[in-house]
Amino acid sequence: MSIAGIVAIGARVLLGKKHAGLGEETMKKTINISLRIENHEVDLRIPNQVTLVRLKALLEPILREERLLQYEEFELVIENKKIVVNDQQPLADYPLSDGDCFRVSFR
Repeated sequence: MSIAGIVAIGARVLLGKKHAGLGEETMKKTINISLRIENHEVDLRIPNQVTLVRLKALLEPILREERLLQYEEFELVIENKKIVVNDQQPLADYPLSDGDCFRVSFR
């Protein structure tokens, strides 16, 4: 199974709907990101309510199994936006959107 499939299954979130008054408003609950690991790039769909700590915990065993992590310690860094993210806050609290790029940075 692909990394994206496992993250989507592990998160158990794809797209949801929110009822708003008389009509129905579609509320996006995921973002599509690129994850760069040295010379590899993987496209992922992740829940926007996940924190960086939880995303790292979901990805770590998969990346190790695929032998994409060479070192014990790593961080997830947002590459294409200059924002400071509290790794305990949901990603939905930040101006992140489809197409944003995260990079695995080894310590």
